[in-house]
Amino acid sequence: MSENKQGRQYMDGKISVGHVADTSLQQVRTEPAGEVIPYGAPLTLVDGVVKVAKPGDSFIGIARAFEGLIDTFETKVGAFNEKEPVSVLYAGSIGVVVAEAITSGAKAIIAADGKFKAAVAETEQKDIVGTFWTDGSVDGIATLHI
Repeated sequence: MSENKQGRQYMDGKISVGHVADTSLQQVRTEPAGEVIPYGAPLTLVDGVVKVAKPGDSFIGIARAFEGLIDTFETKVGAFNEKEPVSVLYAGSIGVVVAEAITSGAKAIIAADGKFKAAVAETEQKDIVGTFWTDGSVDGIATLHI
């Protein structure tokens, strides 16, 4: 049996985009999509529908993948179509695509391209959406805890 680090008792740390990353408690709700929503995207709620969040938007959670784990841990990303129910992770750990290289422990903010990146010293507290639990390379996958 593998070592239990941050609740990842049976996992090796690899995760695909939009899939939960550990066995810790999660909060998930379903909201209707107001546009195409890629798995692992940051979300905001606008007029009763979820949309991909941009910097400065009110962050509510991350689009949780609907399909089962894929055989390989590639950056293949599925999506919810407009008007489909979206599984929104409000609290927990999930695989996301990062816009730049990040290190474990860095605070996360929303990047302009619908991905995530590390906060900088000047980042306002209200813009921080979580903490990266793993390292990640440009356009790679990292585990984000929200």
